[in-house]
Amino acid sequence: MKTPSSTTALSNNKKLIAVFGATGQQGGGVVRALQASSPFKVRALTRNPGKHPDLADEVVEADLNRP
Repeated sequence: MKTPSSTTALSNNKKLIAVFGATGQQGGGVVRALQASSPFKVRALTRNPGKHPDLADEVVEADLNRP
C-alpha cells in the first residue's frame, strides 16, 4: 500500500488532487484522465487500498461512512 508522506508530497512540483470513489466507474475514469494528461499528482481514496495498490500515485484508505 502506498501512503502519503510529507517528503514525497514536497519532492516534486505537482499539486496533489484527491479522488474519492477511485475504484468505481466515474472515479476510476477521473484518476485515469488525470494521470494521462494533467499536472497533478493523484491520490486515490478507497475503502480497501490493499486491493488497488497501483491505482494512482498514492492510494489511501478513506470511508465516508466511517469518519
